[in-house]
Amino acid sequence: MSKNRRILVIDDNPSIQADFRKILSHNQDSVGGLRDMEATLFGEKADARPVVTFEVDCATQGQEGYQMVLEAVKSGRPYATAFVDVRMPPGWDGIETVERIWKEYPELQVVICTAYSDYSWDDIVKKLGHSDQLLILKKPFDNIEVMQMAQALTEKWHLTRQARTHMEEVEKKVVERTREFQEFAYGVSHDLQEPLRKVTAFGDRLRDKCAAQLDEDGLSYLNRIQDAAKRMRQLINDLLALSRVTTQARPYEPVNLNTLVGEVLSDLEVLVEQVNGKVEVSTLPTVHADPTQLRQLFQNLIGNALKFRKKDVPPVIRIRAQTAAAPDPCGDDSQNGHRRWQFTVQDNGIGFEEKYRDRIFEVFQRLHGRGEYEGSGIGLSLCRKIVSRHGGSIAAESRLSEGATFHFTLPEKQPEENGKAVPVPAPAHPDTGVERPLAVAA
Repeated sequence: MSKNRRILVIDDNPSIQADFRKILSHNQDSVGGLRDMEATLFGEKADARPVVTFEVDCATQGQEGYQMVLEAVKSGRPYATAFVDVRMPPGWDGIETVERIWKEYPELQVVICTAYSDYSWDDIVKKLGHSDQLLILKKPFDNIEVMQMAQALTEKWHLTRQARTHMEEVEKKVVERTREFQEFAYGVSHDLQEPLRKVTAFGDRLRDKCAAQLDEDGLSYLNRIQDAAKRMRQLINDLLALSRVTTQARPYEPVNLNTLVGEVLSDLEVLVEQVNGKVEVSTLPTVHADPTQLRQLFQNLIGNALKFRKKDVPPVIRIRAQTAAAPDPCGDDSQNGHRRWQFTVQDNGIGFEEKYRDRIFEVFQRLHGRGEYEGSGIGLSLCRKIVSRHGGSIAAESRLSEGATFHFTLPEKQPEENGKAVPVPAPAHPDTGVERPLAVAA
């Protein structure tokens, strides 16, 4: 990638423009003559290293500079750095000019040039925000200082663009590899179903026709085979559900969570009655989401709370929602400007120890043996993937024997592209919290 040495000077004073051109646009012949003269006068060998020169364009008003920046970007020859005067009557001042340019081209490195205290630093920050792309140059400026700023900022622009290009390439490869892995996992899981069905079918046939001929050990072996086949089927189904979060995702649509959670509780009604449980649900919002996946999310969390209950203590589950007090650190609120909702699913079950928080939501993580609680250890991984696909985050907190609380956030609306809601890129999640064994609800 060739280095971008293009600089725009926005200043209504022609003499200032000329000064910038003189400093930044060296004439190589004159530079060579000066070096020869230096060698003659001081008896030193002239430095043969090339002098860094810049392509300098000038604009006399903020509006003109703004248009030049947009045209340069459109033509594929963007400016790397701009030196912008503050006072440029009668049009936009320098601060407004930079503010408008950054909305369209946020990569531009900017030096604000001023001889007066038109804006305090606090005023500038209030208008433009804290940025490592902004420097202040006081007039009258020093030639060396201007040259150093130009060199440093154009190099910074180049390195930033280089890093961004590299990250885009890496992200593209990650997306491709992830898709390939998901397709592979889906294919393998699907192909395993057929031989597993045969194992189960012949096991059932053996039990029905030959049970009388088997001794106690033979029946025990047969039961173990059937139990292993059952666990294998559940594991395959859970892996398929995990891969379907992205491979078979549905478009987003408005989802009334009061209705959705009511339907989930209706599906779990028999289990709730069996354990004498109670589920309290506050008023929930409507969010833009994949209804099938949110149904899976709530079904897993509620089913998890019913499963990991204390012995002889009726489970009580509380589901709450409130607007998030602050931007989601794992999501990207800047993409859509819509508020986020924070949901809480709290239970009075067996809980877990805080020391396991580093293993939260990892695939196949279990804190209990299969003899105590059923499940593959994929359920919470599925929950995290669903929340991530919707641009939110999920975490859990608990103490042993004091119940567990799951918190997750969802944006009220998804960003739009060409009038259609598109998935928010899944945020990175730190490994915090703990995974409890959770079976994916069928």
